[in-house]
Amino acid sequence: MFGKKKPEFPGLPVMYYEGLPGFDQNFPLYLKQTEEGLIFFKPNSTVTATLPYSRLLNFEFIPERDYLLKYHSEAVSTSKIKLEKRFIVIHYKSNPEPKRVVLWGLQDKKLSTVRVELETAFKKSIPESYIL
Repeated sequence: MFGKKKPEFPGLPVMYYEGLPGFDQNFPLYLKQTEEGLIFFKPNSTVTATLPYSRLLNFEFIPERDYLLKYHSEAVSTSKIKLEKRFIVIHYKSNPEPKRVVLWGLQDKKLSTVRVELETAFKKSIPESYIL
């Protein structure tokens, strides 16, 4: 209260959904860019996950129903409120096949900030040539 500093957060807050072992589903995490790549921080823990820029493929922002239909074959909504959840799907290269990290948030200014952060991160990813 008097003179207490608010804790500094290590990045942008967003809710985690799937794709990061060791992180809790539907709990917050922090997303930050560094020279190494995108770093995901688990709050109140030393657990982090780093996704190098060179492994980034693309990302998409999609409504909850569309995400669940596309990736889980169910067009249901889990939301208990009228605000629509937006899922952030980050695709990245992994052996033997591409994988994804899925985050979510409500459509607001914070989610717009996350979009800008991801657009900046993907500009840093190095495009590679490949054969189809």
